[in-house]
Amino acid sequence: MTEICSCADHSEHNHTDLAPISVMETHTHAKGEWMFAYRSMFMDMEGLRSGTDRLSSSAVHAGATGYVVAPERMAMEMHGLGMMYAPNDKITLMLMLPYKRIDMDHRIDSTTPLIGFNNGSANFTTKTQGVGDIKIKALVPLKEAKKSQLLTGIGFSFPTGSIREQDTVPVPLVGRVERQLPAPMQLGSGTVDFLPTLTYLHHFNGFDYGVSAKGVLRLHENSHDYRLGHEFKLENWVGCQLTEKISSNLSLKYEKIGALKGTQSDVAQSVPFSPTKNTVTTAYGENYESETLWLGIGAALVINEIVTLAVDLSYPVYQDFAGIKLETDSILTIGLKVKGF
Repeated sequence: MTEICSCADHSEHNHTDLAPISVMETHTHAKGEWMFAYRSMFMDMEGLRSGTDRLSSSAVHAGATGYVVAPERMAMEMHGLGMMYAPNDKITLMLMLPYKRIDMDHRIDSTTPLIGFNNGSANFTTKTQGVGDIKIKALVPLKEAKKSQLLTGIGFSFPTGSIREQDTVPVPLVGRVERQLPAPMQLGSGTVDFLPTLTYLHHFNGFDYGVSAKGVLRLHENSHDYRLGHEFKLENWVGCQLTEKISSNLSLKYEKIGALKGTQSDVAQSVPFSPTKNTVTTAYGENYESETLWLGIGAALVINEIVTLAVDLSYPVYQDFAGIKLETDSILTIGLKVKGF
């Protein structure tokens, strides 16, 4: 393995974190140490899928109980400021403050009678932006050896992100109306969420191996009568120190997201001109459950003793949806780490 990636040996006592920038729970700090991190994540979703098969918008509109509106593309930016601080050698605290921007393009069934919206166009876009849910976590080393570590993390996400976001949408036979947007367009979950993690790291000569399991458990229903699905992620990666300042990594991640539970009160689920028609796929909880397998590649550049610049690009190699959902094309994460002592 060392010859294949032409890795340079690195000290076990002054070890560099070779994990992807998108994985955060990979190290702890000594008493009094701190670190700041800034991450920007860009996710692009385009095209609909049901099960493992792609669907056209016309197929989603079809039938007496089809959907009047089908999402066609979604772009999300998330900018996060993170901080780590160790009050003692046994625990490292993490704080994450996110800011989101979300755009979603939709197509309306061509048979829908529209009045005064986009001059009769069959397309429209909704947008939201603002602060997301704040996350606080504590990392504790369960086992530390010369070449390996086992870390556990216990944390919570707090509902600081809005779930009351609205935008102008077309209503058949009515026109332009300000309406509550479905859950994917909201800035937060609206719930307190439990965030457990377990991470194992092993340091070899010239490269690292890591595996991280993490969950998102929704603890209650929010004020709009729903809760997002529970989430589970399992990520494996191999990192390689190419030169004194440059490293790279490969990752494979499995992600499962459960169905949304509840009614999404204030999100329209009836159509005035056709009572049997559904409104939009994102208004219904059965269209949220999914399983995805991701392949990622990343790199990092050590600029100086305290600053590291990193990038990570992930592509889905397998997607399976229980309902009808937009498929993800790619996720790009760019980050900057600043260490303090």
